[in-house]
Amino acid sequence: MRATALRIAGFAIAFRTFSALLALFVNVLFPNYQPEQFTVFGTPSPFWDAFARYDSGWYWQIARYGYTAGAGAYVEGGRSSIGFFPAYPLLMRYVGRAFGRRSIDLYLGGLTISWLA
Repeated sequence: MRATALRIAGFAIAFRTFSALLALFVNVLFPNYQPEQFTVFGTPSPFWDAFARYDSGWYWQIARYGYTAGAGAYVEGGRSSIGFFPAYPLLMRYVGRAFGRRSIDLYLGGLTISWLA
């Protein structure tokens, strides 16, 4: 039983490593030219920015500012973070605090949660 659990964990880590390297390879070959691209460190990075795509910016805003403050505040007829469920951003906030208080730590908290899930 224990050997099976270790084998499953090993396959999961190998798959995550492979998918991260594949994302790096794809980002180098096909760079993302979106002007509103989210970045983890504030400057573009072909490796780390693969983890900060699509809805990650919304989740980061909710984890950092909540639903009522910052850029994610509700504005009638405008873009808002109100449509995102709160469990993931809350976990991002609390796991990210284990890494520190910088804004990058929220992304690391989200990455950790996603990999563990």
